[in-house]
Amino acid sequence: MIRGLCGELPSDVAVAAVGGFGRRELAPGSDVDLMFVHLTEGRTHKGHLVDAILYPLWDSGLPVSHSVRTPADCRAEAAARLESLTALLDARPLAGSIELVGQAKEAATTTVREDAEAFVGALRRSRQERGARFGSVGRMLEPDLKEGLGGLRDIQILRWLAMLGVLEESIEVEAEGSPSPLAGAQNHLLLVRAALQRTSTSRSNRLLAEYHQPVAEALEIEDRPGWEPRDWLMREVFEHGRWVEHVADGALRMAQPALARWMAPHGLIETITQRDGPAILRAEDATGRLNRLLPQWEAVRGRAQRDPYHRYPVDVHLLETFGEAALLLREPDEPFVAEAATSIGDPAPLLLGALLHDIGKVGKGSHVRTGVDVASQALEDLRVGGIVRDDVLFLVEEHLLLSDTATRRNLEDEDMILNLAARIRDQRRLALLYLLTVADANATGPSASSPWRLGLVRELVAKVSHAYERGLMDSDRAGRLAQAESALRGTLASAGVSPDEAGAFIAAMPPGYLLWARAAEAADHLPLVIPRPGLGEVRTTVRPGDAPGTYRLSLGAIDRVGLLAAVAGSMTLSGLSILAAQAFTTEDGLALDVFELRGAFEEEVTADRWQRFGSLINEALQGTLDLRERVHSLQAHYRAARGDIPVTVHIDEDASDFYTVVDVSAPDRLGLLYDLASTLSEHDLDVHVAKVATYGPRVVDVFYVRDSAGQKVNDPARAAELERALVAAASEH
Repeated sequence: MIRGLCGELPSDVAVAAVGGFGRRELAPGSDVDLMFVHLTEGRTHKGHLVDAILYPLWDSGLPVSHSVRTPADCRAEAAARLESLTALLDARPLAGSIELVGQAKEAATTTVREDAEAFVGALRRSRQERGARFGSVGRMLEPDLKEGLGGLRDIQILRWLAMLGVLEESIEVEAEGSPSPLAGAQNHLLLVRAALQRTSTSRSNRLLAEYHQPVAEALEIEDRPGWEPRDWLMREVFEHGRWVEHVADGALRMAQPALARWMAPHGLIETITQRDGPAILRAEDATGRLNRLLPQWEAVRGRAQRDPYHRYPVDVHLLETFGEAALLLREPDEPFVAEAATSIGDPAPLLLGALLHDIGKVGKGSHVRTGVDVASQALEDLRVGGIVRDDVLFLVEEHLLLSDTATRRNLEDEDMILNLAARIRDQRRLALLYLLTVADANATGPSASSPWRLGLVRELVAKVSHAYERGLMDSDRAGRLAQAESALRGTLASAGVSPDEAGAFIAAMPPGYLLWARAAEAADHLPLVIPRPGLGEVRTTVRPGDAPGTYRLSLGAIDRVGLLAAVAGSMTLSGLSILAAQAFTTEDGLALDVFELRGAFEEEVTADRWQRFGSLINEALQGTLDLRERVHSLQAHYRAARGDIPVTVHIDEDASDFYTVVDVSAPDRLGLLYDLASTLSEHDLDVHVAKVATYGPRVVDVFYVRDSAGQKVNDPARAAELERALVAAASEH
């Protein structure tokens, strides 16, 4: 069409295609860039010719841009503006004097050859600006295919450098006989760009997430095992973009683009702990050689992450986390990080953990559970064993522990803190996990690394560290907890409980439960709290007790102030005498209580009495039963407790960082636990842990309590009032 409009042009005028039109790389949304070259300023036919060509093109709806220059203008523009210079390098004659177009191009090539260093410097600066503005095609989840680093603009840079002899032949865009990797990358990015602009009906070069699937369909990308079409599309875009960015980096450094040496598997740890370890790994990934070193890398390479937090595909996120971890060790940015960095000793577990922590994101199942298996095989392939292997697998399995707990759990819950301390095992692993958490957050994006989130993580780490310092969790106790957890998992598996359900149950229960519970009873306890009971619902299970004529009743319900009093009062009214009790509260506010019972009046507890207890506890929790009146009425018919056993109450504010510990010793009698629990409830105190033991005629009850606001008693006057009330309650009747 353009040639037809041009007709026979005078010998002192030419029309040239420049930019993408000159390179024959137009996309549906591209401008048609024309340059009119004329010999002198004095000729009057110039304006008429330009108008005669441009207006029909504009009338047809084509987005045409143009410039009108003499060869002298071209020389001045090439010297003044990089954009004008590179446009001239791509000029292609369309009509008129080919010689004039050649003079225009010569103006550009002469400018470059006269000062090649300045040209390369200008390209570097321009590229840095593009990187800051558009990011990287090979690393961004919504890349700009044209301006992003590794995109079409980088390929143009390589073309210009090769055209001018600045670039070595081994990196030419076209290889003899068949397309080079760069030519393949160019063809692919052009196809994706064209499909994007067709499906989006826009001129945008940014491949937004909403267009991933339509573009994949337009390119007829099919499903592959483990890959949706849209994810395979992005994987190919990432791979091509990464390769182009790597080659452009090398070309602008005037050096060979490929890494000079190949890392052997046994040399990985030595390599990653070097100062330039992050740069080496990025280069290995860009060239595809990291797949040979880590076959497991193939499944995450270029895999998009479709959530609001992550800004990179999986493999780039892993490399960024690795780089962030290395930076934290080398240049800690705050005292908390500095202290952790000095306490981990060997950095290899942290760096390997950072590189592998999300290696399980392969599009199926829990990425954490899968990640442990994948990382285990990777470490075996890399011949990494011993404590380094154990630490890396720990980091892969628990890399979400601190961030999830800090943002979703009550940090004033001592049992939760001790549970974390048990899972982490020691101060060194806590430091490793904290550093990985910070590196992971920084590599994820601003939402994950906000001051609020990282502040909560620091607070949590300080509390867990304090538990180690106070001796609340030492290596012996941690070992016992690990053994107990293993036994519980084995029992639950034998009972047909799924690993996910077993893991959720064990993670929710406080350390005290894990150390106390009998593995054989775990299968009875799990359904009491999983799935979560409804409001006012009480679940129970009964089995024979340790001694003849005794029973063990386990109970699950939503925790509330007064729950223990309601249970104890209902047992008293049902003719059940409490010999011992253990009450626990899960991290998400469920009560799991276990009572050792016997019949108060008859040795055998029949099914009717268990049913009576169930009815009474439901009425008590619904508020339709006056427990106090009924229990005290029953107590009036029975003899008082022995008077030679003193009542003592001790309130300890120092035994726990998070709870007031109330210790009551008193003579045993009917309804004692109900009276004590009711008194605590009347003082707005919730029982988080209770231990009840009967020693002949004497009972020792210990309660870990805090008020409905989650606070300890603290106030001496309030503590004194509570002590007087408990003494009175234990001394009644």
